[in-house]
Amino acid sequence: MSKKDIAKHENEMSNGEFDPMLIINPNDAWIAQHGQPAYNAIMDMFATTGLAPPRRRDLNSRAVFHFRNTHEMVQVQRALNNGVPAAHAFCIPPHLHAALPALQLQPIGRAWIIHKVGGNQSDFGEDERFFLRM
Repeated sequence: MSKKDIAKHENEMSNGEFDPMLIINPNDAWIAQHGQPAYNAIMDMFATTGLAPPRRRDLNSRAVFHFRNTHEMVQVQRALNNGVPAAHAFCIPPHLHAALPALQLQPIGRAWIIHKVGGNQSDFGEDERFFLRM
């Protein structure tokens, strides 16, 4: 994640109410294949799954998602991984691409998980398996 990406969502990230946060950087190849409306619909699912309307966990950013705890984030990930049409956000592992070329090969984006945001030190990292099919 670049400093430009972090600065873009700095207001949302400074909201210390929720921990962890999920940041999704879009995959342009996925958007080219499925379209921007499909991308937006799935990001809206990340924002609202498990919440009573009209609540959202992303402050309408479709990029930075706040969760009460890791369990809630994993529950949303599982629900979307197993759901339709959100399942198209998830892809098969690269070692299966040649054997299963008809399945989804591209993930919807790259997932970054932030557990702590601090002035001097942050705890974050890319979860390279977040968008793999379960």
